[in-house]
Amino acid sequence: MAGRFNKFAIATSVASMTALVGAPALAASLANPVVNGQHLTYGSDGNTTFLVGNDATNWGAALSGDGNIELAGQGSSPDATGFGTFNTMAWMGGPAYINQSATTLTGTLDGTTYTFSSLTYDDWYGGPIDGYSNFAEKWMTEAWNDTSTGVQNFFTSEGAADVNAALFGIAAEGHSFFRRISDPNIAYVNNDGGIFNLGLAGHYDHESGFKFSEVVKVTDSDGITQFLYGFGQADASGVYEEGDGVSHSGLYNLSIVEGGGILSEEEVPEPSTVLGLMAIGGLVAATKRKSQK
Repeated sequence: MAGRFNKFAIATSVASMTALVGAPALAASLANPVVNGQHLTYGSDGNTTFLVGNDATNWGAALSGDGNIELAGQGSSPDATGFGTFNTMAWMGGPAYINQSATTLTGTLDGTTYTFSSLTYDDWYGGPIDGYSNFAEKWMTEAWNDTSTGVQNFFTSEGAADVNAALFGIAAEGHSFFRRISDPNIAYVNNDGGIFNLGLAGHYDHESGFKFSEVVKVTDSDGITQFLYGFGQADASGVYEEGDGVSHSGLYNLSIVEGGGILSEEEVPEPSTVLGLMAIGGLVAATKRKSQK
């Protein structure tokens, strides 16, 4: 299955306008946002999105409905930065990937500090979660069994008979598939009457037929970590990236109810969006093509 992902530039350059997708006008937004690590900040004029400077003013504007922040995004590649470098000495017992470094967005919401992160190799393959060997197996199994994602159709067409075969193919190609959904574009974060809302920008219709969001890791000040993602058709954002005319055209609206310090699962009102969530895991993914720069 060598090279099967190259023809689909799956992945990670997205944005959207929260004002155009009905984000609550009176909701409390993420305050004092700070981004650490490689990232891209997009602004918007209401019709198109475009790169702007990486600074506090533009971060705040993006999260308030005027663009998005792509954690671990890079203009030269659709892969997330910081995913890690393959360790050629792993055969001697060392780690599979070294030099892992996630990009983080930190801010406060109703007195609670949240950290939103891109994903690294260890996030995908770090260990058991919800009865699966690792998050990679969990995500792929969920995506494979959900016909709205297009995942099973794609991997079957490439010769994979089941989830394990698909995961083997991904590993054989240097985990490029997961690299390309590990740099989430965060369009907004807010709290509306106790409902935690987060928007992930992506493609409305990706040429590959894939329909899922990228994945974002969320950790609160109590140390509770979860993975958030969405499957199925994205909502139309009403904007597109000026460089390619298609990126940032979709938006995945995720919602979570806060209670007892634990973010519990809450289905999103829009039928096109699904929220997956659990203590240490649960998420979805939408792929979109990164604009060629």
